[in-house]
Amino acid sequence: MKKTVLLILSLAFIITATACGTPDIPEPATPGAQSEESVPAPEVTPTSAPDGPDALKIITGDNKYVVTMDDIIALKPNEVLAYPRDEERRFAGVSLISIFEQSGVDYSNMESVVFTAADGFDVKLTAEEVLNTENTFIVIAEDDEPLGHWTDDGSGPFMVVLAEDPFPNRWVKHLVEITIIADENCDCEFEGDGFVIITDSGNICVGVDDILSLKTVTATWFDEEYKGVPVVYLFEHLNIGNDGSDEIIFRAADGYPAVVSISEALDPDNAIIAFEAGGEPIVEEGKFALVLLKDTRQSRFVRELKEVELITRTGDAADLIAGLGDYEFAIVAGKRAYVVSMDDMHVIGGTAVSAQTRDAVRTFEGVSLVKLLNHLNIDYSSFNNARITSLDGFESSMTAEEAFNTERAYIVFEEDGAALGHEADDGIGPFMSILLDAPGNRWIRHLQVIALN
Repeated sequence: MKKTVLLILSLAFIITATACGTPDIPEPATPGAQSEESVPAPEVTPTSAPDGPDALKIITGDNKYVVTMDDIIALKPNEVLAYPRDEERRFAGVSLISIFEQSGVDYSNMESVVFTAADGFDVKLTAEEVLNTENTFIVIAEDDEPLGHWTDDGSGPFMVVLAEDPFPNRWVKHLVEITIIADENCDCEFEGDGFVIITDSGNICVGVDDILSLKTVTATWFDEEYKGVPVVYLFEHLNIGNDGSDEIIFRAADGYPAVVSISEALDPDNAIIAFEAGGEPIVEEGKFALVLLKDTRQSRFVRELKEVELITRTGDAADLIAGLGDYEFAIVAGKRAYVVSMDDMHVIGGTAVSAQTRDAVRTFEGVSLVKLLNHLNIDYSSFNNARITSLDGFESSMTAEEAFNTERAYIVFEEDGAALGHEADDGIGPFMSILLDAPGNRWIRHLQVIALN
């Protein structure tokens, strides 16, 4: 096993609201125990150059481990069968726990695990899900064919497959990083169940008694009657939400997120923390759900609410731009600036976009600029143009008629089903601004800033 341990200068624990405590660690299991007999590993070779991003990083506390394709093959991948949407798919892979065991990774204090893709998309799984050696797999081939590298339009070289999930929305293609989150900072202890609210000034534990002590409301949404407490009542009771936060991320126990603007969340006729549905406790006593009564999309309904995080996305433009992460860009609108992440793009939901260039028709996945501005609650009606800037300082401009046309201006992050790739990996992304029915020289690769003027 090629393993390197690097010192990270600062340790940052990500806190979630799942119950505290050390998980039960199973005895080391047979890698990839999804079928009775081990299936020989396919002939898999790295699809990138030797010095390319063809390795998987595991981060836990101060330690970093590197896992190569040879390391995975040495574990003798098994056949992994999954049935997303009742369709059988056959992979070759190994359980994540077997990789931890082989690498000498200490997961005894594991509270959750975050899986990050090359385009910045991430999924968080609970310790219980990861410890299930018949559920969480790192796969390298499908139907005896290597997954292929994302730079070659493949879905690998590594991918997370959850064999027991009925839908593939939590699978992670183009996996590049696995981060183990410790529970050392989890100090919420509930009788029954509850969730944690994460703020800049600290974490607040909210239990069943806290919710039941507040004024409740009853409302109907999608033909179901819900009983709960408006989010604004809870925030007023806790004296939070008035610190300039722009939006709130509500997360379920399985990591599923819903991004809600602060105005939506603090509307007493809209956002409620529900604990009953149809006169019965939700799932079982002590479980909560986020219900947005004015939302016609069921995609932002959050079952088994476990974490509420207040986010400040606006601030001084220079400071925000200087602090942008690898998979983020900024929108500057007047005196306010906003940070946009890859997670935001996935939450909004991409649309297939075909663009004619001089040589061919290119197919992207992205979000219209107007849809993105609406998601961020940015009023663009008074702006006359948009100036787009890349990481290397190249600029292009759009008129208001171009920029605010839902059929023309798009921010894209995939082409032909593969991530655009970061500049550091010789990609053209991770984000690119395109203008349909306009010359390609007005497109901006390596998008960094959109300034509305």
